[in-house]
Formats: sequence, C-alpha cells, structure tokens
Amino acid sequence: MVNENLMMEICVFDDGNEKYENVDNKWIIVDRMFGGDKLKLINVGNENIVINSISAWKVCKIVQRCMTPPVLKECGNMSEVVDMDWEYTN
Repeated sequence: MVNENLMMEICVFDDGNEKYENVDNKWIIVDRMFGGDKLKLINVGNENIVINSISAWKVCKIVQRCMTPPVLKECGNMSEVVDMDWEYTN
C-alpha cells in the first residue's frame, strides 16, 4: 500500500524524462543520492517505470487537502518539503 503522504509529482520534464509526461504523474522516492540533490523514483501506477536519477528540485510533493484546492504542490528545497527518512517496501 502506498503512503499518499509520500507521493511526489515531477514538475520539470527534461533531460530525457520527457517520455514520462504521459504516464500517471505519481512517484515514490526510493533512493537519495549526492546529499539528496538527486532522487531515484518509481512510478506508483507502474512499478516497472523507474527514473534512476532526477534532480530533487524537479520533483514536488503532492499534498492532499480536504477542500479547495484539492491538490497543492510544494516545490523548492527538498529538505523542507518531505521527510525522506523512510524505506520503500514492495
């Protein structure tokens, strides 16, 4: 089961990741590299889709809210956006 509090969305599709623009834009961080500057992501809808390295600033946390607006994006310094001290289990 996916913890929706940890779901991410790609905000900037470039550097070869343009091919993922048409897949469900919900991702789980499975690894941090270079002090958190780079992330490894697995797609929530299709775990066979893996992005081995993407800059953290290109990824936004999906924040669920009760009402208006239903989904907000928090972008910026990843250390301020999401607690990455968790483990992915399949």
